Amino acid sequence: MIELRDITHRFPGIDWELSVSELILRAGEVLGIIGPNGSGKTTLLHIAAGLLAPRSGQVQLEGRDLQGLNRRSAARELGFLPQELSSEYDLTVEELVGMGRYPHVEGWGRLGPDDRAAIDSSLQLTGMLLLRMRRLSQLSGGEKKRAFLASVLAQQPRFLLLDEPAAALDLPHQIRFFQLLHRLARDGMGIAVVTHDINLAALYSDRLLLLSAGKILSLGSPQQVLTRDRVTEVYGADVLMGEHPETGCPILIARAAREDTG
Repeated sequence: MIELRDITHRFPGIDWELSVSELILRAGEVLGIIGPNGSGKTTLLHIAAGLLAPRSGQVQLEGRDLQGLNRRSAARELGFLPQELSSEYDLTVEELVGMGRYPHVEGWGRLGPDDRAAIDSSLQLTGMLLLRMRRLSQLSGGEKKRAFLASVLAQQPRFLLLDEPAAALDLPHQIRFFQLLHRLARDGMGIAVVTHDINLAALYSDRLLLLSAGKILSLGSPQQVLTRDRVTEVYGADVLMGEHPETGCPILIARAAREDTG
């Protein structure tokens, strides 16, 4: 598991603080992290990934202090996909995904059969096999997002942390993406995903974490978290609640705004 305890963090010059007394991400689940802008979602994910040291508290990865692990050891267990994606070089998709094997390659860094198999599997999972020889500059925003995801999956981590991973994808690819996360979790991976798409998060997450003003407002199943009163409190009166017609899962829709033409 990834365990956060007594976490606080504050950025200099800002009257705002992230405060999380306890949060546990277990293997085999998708944890959807939702909340309005400025609620602390990305900050929390960066702390969980070991990219940002909290002001106080500790992050443990399988019982070990994450800050005390070297980069290679941590990368064998933990994969992270940031919101902003960039590469210093105009790599091919296959080259980028191959870089994800860094934690497992020793010596001169030559890729072996296991590495090649992991690369092919990651390209297959993300639908990028046919684009493996394309350069990053030749990809659309959504294709580039899937290429970077394939690189993270090639690490074969036990835990995967993603920040707005489906933001550049069209609706069919968003659905496939969340279906992939659900399938990976069923195969034993622990996944935490920050997203503003509450409906997809509710449909494919085992648990939702609702952040507001740097604090956990609610943590539980989508039905437990997305209550009518709580949604109105956090997102305002312009958001209505309904039920998914197939699953009964709570969904959010915008209230129709009609200008007075009289």
